[in-house]
Amino acid sequence: MTNHPAGMPLPELLDAITDRFSGRVGYVFSDLRTGERVVRNEDTEFPTASTIKLPILTALHEHAQQTGMDWDAPIPVRRSEVASGSGILQYLSRDLELSLKDLAWLMICLSDNTATNLVLGEIGRERTSEIIGQLVDPAIRLRGFAGAGFESKYPSMGYGTPAAMSGYLEQLARGTLPGAAQTVAVAGQQVFQSMLPRYLPQSPTAAVPLTIAHKTGALPGVRVEIGLVSSAASTVTIAVMTADCADLGYDTLHEGEQCIGALTYAVCRAWLGVSSDTGDAAVDLVG
Repeated sequence: MTNHPAGMPLPELLDAITDRFSGRVGYVFSDLRTGERVVRNEDTEFPTASTIKLPILTALHEHAQQTGMDWDAPIPVRRSEVASGSGILQYLSRDLELSLKDLAWLMICLSDNTATNLVLGEIGRERTSEIIGQLVDPAIRLRGFAGAGFESKYPSMGYGTPAAMSGYLEQLARGTLPGAAQTVAVAGQQVFQSMLPRYLPQSPTAAVPLTIAHKTGALPGVRVEIGLVSSAASTVTIAVMTADCADLGYDTLHEGEQCIGALTYAVCRAWLGVSSDTGDAAVDLVG
């Protein structure tokens, strides 16, 4: 096993982490205070999996501004319309009504596919694609509804590049998109913590307190995560996309989830000064 000390240049350390991964990796990390960036395969297209649900929320905010949509209006959730895959609504036993505000929370924080499709139904799928292309980046492509069966290697509802996802995060962080502050706030309540935040110290008494807002994505052989990690000193944008992984499972020990966690920790240690024993173990012994 080869030791990679904490003093190794960050790009080399990230290369060492990705070199042990069985599939493809693309990423863009950006420090919004210094302007420093570290990239790999930034313009290569990857499946977005559910990370595209965050730009969908931005599209919903734009739709609301244009139409005067009532966020609290009741939306029927019918058992006959539930989608498979991630989320909780498919497991509930009866029809119900939820507000668009509730559906947006479920779409992001539990990655609920049924909630996502109801949001898309409110905006219109083609209109959602148009808004994302115009406001965010045309390189982020909405392919279809969540939980749909696509005849391709990856049944992903969207595709994008690390550069496009990173640019989107920078717009969110700078508040230049509709509903940016609300979108970041919802992403800060993300339930799933096994990728981007995996090795980050999150205690309020940590030496470097952090706030984290992020969105996950998972398919067989695919793990993706985008997010903002902020300290008192700066905000780091994180867009990591993986595919073709030999590990096809869904457990929290998935190779892709550990890779994304290690990459994120290495960057946040270098730029934000965070520290954790589990994080150090994950990034300094990568052979």
